[in-house]
Amino acid sequence: MLKSQVLISIFIFLFATTGYASPNKQIKIETNLGNMYLELNDKQAKNTVGNFVNYMNEGYYNGTIFHRVINNFMIQGGGFELGKKGQHVKKSTKAPIKNEGKANFEFKKADTDVINKKGTISMARTNDPHSATSQFFINHKDNAFLDYYNKSELKDPKNKSKFKKDMNWGYTVFGGFIQNDDKLLKESNATLEKIATTKTQNEKPLKPVIIKKISFLNSDKNKKPLK
Repeated sequence: MLKSQVLISIFIFLFATTGYASPNKQIKIETNLGNMYLELNDKQAKNTVGNFVNYMNEGYYNGTIFHRVINNFMIQGGGFELGKKGQHVKKSTKAPIKNEGKANFEFKKADTDVINKKGTISMARTNDPHSATSQFFINHKDNAFLDYYNKSELKDPKNKSKFKKDMNWGYTVFGGFIQNDDKLLKESNATLEKIATTKTQNEKPLKPVIIKKISFLNSDKNKKPLK
């Protein structure tokens, strides 16, 4: 009995001192159209989360914009800021990171599950699958065609006919809207809707959508550095 109590006490102590038991990190994206609250999953895409957090901790995203907005698809930001005349000025970045779409795929329970779901955050990139740097996008709807897949890795070979190409690198999802807080989720969805439906010309918002700040949500407990 005493041994059990000691073990329980040790567990409680470790939980309290480490601050959080899950691999997730909660962040707040503050914009001039409202806020969004997300949970980053470094178990699903560790290097991608580490890259994003490094930019965030440096204050890189503060003052950048959502420069590309497509209603019923996604909102993209994190790489441009406004110039003196309101033009989009591209910021310098660190070296690109490797695509972790395959890690996303391994978390699927079924081949046809969607990873790039509405409210998830993914890394933007060029046609080169390993070209992502600072830019990210938030899905405005479920976008299954953005997911990684490889027909040779499907859990059920019968699903091969459901995928057009033999292989698709996809876009790495590394988090999504916090789901277990109705108030935060409602605010996140409302802000996403405001941004996604803002008036645009050639996918550029007519009125700037500014990212004021991206930071950890409320607590220092999430500030454990990634190795």
